[in-house]
Amino acid sequence: MQAIVTSKRVYYPNEPLENSWFLPNIHEIDSKESLICLCKCGRVFEAKSMHADILGETIVCPDCGNKTFLDTQTFITPKHFKYFKRFDWSYEVYTKDGCLHSTAFFYMPHVNGSDLSIQFDKEILCDLSVDCRGKIVSAYQNTKMLDSKILHDENFITIGSLVAESIAKNIAFLIHSTYKKRFDALSPTLDAMDTDVIERVEVMRFLLQYPDIKDPRLFYFNRAFLDMLPRKSDLKNTLDQISANKPKSVRRQVYKNAENFIKKARHKNRYDPLADVLFCSYFKDANLAVSLCGVPHKIKSLFFAMDNKTSIEKLFDLLFAHYEPVRIKNFLLMMIQEGTAKLRMWNDTIEMVGKQGFDEVLQANYTPHQLNLHNLHERILDFYIPFYEEADANEFEYAETQKRSQKYSGSN
Repeated sequence: MQAIVTSKRVYYPNEPLENSWFLPNIHEIDSKESLICLCKCGRVFEAKSMHADILGETIVCPDCGNKTFLDTQTFITPKHFKYFKRFDWSYEVYTKDGCLHSTAFFYMPHVNGSDLSIQFDKEILCDLSVDCRGKIVSAYQNTKMLDSKILHDENFITIGSLVAESIAKNIAFLIHSTYKKRFDALSPTLDAMDTDVIERVEVMRFLLQYPDIKDPRLFYFNRAFLDMLPRKSDLKNTLDQISANKPKSVRRQVYKNAENFIKKARHKNRYDPLADVLFCSYFKDANLAVSLCGVPHKIKSLFFAMDNKTSIEKLFDLLFAHYEPVRIKNFLLMMIQEGTAKLRMWNDTIEMVGKQGFDEVLQANYTPHQLNLHNLHERILDFYIPFYEEADANEFEYAETQKRSQKYSGSN
């Protein structure tokens, strides 16, 4: 599609142009094709049509010498993303109705069909709004443009990566300036966390969501764990609630676990302390608690996750009602140290124990045996099948239970 322009009237936006543009101009008399060139310096001129290669720098502004022009036709083609030698955009940063806003945009020319003059549309690349509680109120991304690539430091990278970083800087600035007193106090710890700007904004939003928290490092903790705590002002206060009334050796290990995780944490990583919570709660002997808490978090978190907290507590209640703590410790260490090889059987075990009312059946009928994961799983399964038969379980669930038994039979 080509624009037919008989007038060179150009209505520029109030703000300076980010880019220089050209668009086709076909004279009605001789139908000879030429280009209307709109330089961001303000010069408008006509150039001969040449199927201009943007990277070839074939058009030159007579006023400023600019050689980089964008083709408006490129922006209306259906191709999902494109490559640009140069492409610039602007930002708006403001507060409105208690929300913080940052918008990335650019102006692109179009032909007004009524008088064939050239005007500009404001095209939004990305928009982000955050409220006073750190919640994202609205977010918009022009995927087609953000997936396009631009030459940056001699490499082509996505426009989206550059826009995201700048939007994050703007939101970080707005949050800090709006809640200056609080974030002035938090800045030293935020700076020490050595995050990139995108993660820093996530931490700042988290702090708005939890106004009582005074330590940004709690950002890396599992949210379900934080939400269940009565007090969570700083890291020490939070960890003290895990190892309350425990000897210094246990508290030191709990602190060490959290600090080691935080040093390496990035973005989506979350510290799930459920394993340490359970070990400190159930094992009264400090030596037993320390030996279990000392297992690397990466391994422990596979077996002990906040999502399964209630089911694991029911299983621990069963174990501690029938076995000595030393035997339970040895069982857990052996299972955890085998890693993912035992993970599926463990998850299946806690899933069965977590069924409503089944833990009462286990407590009333379970008898001790040699404690290993295979024996524990099979013994629980022996009670699980008749429990569901009595409860008139549907055939699918019963069939799945039989598959479990066949799957794990013969396992060690």
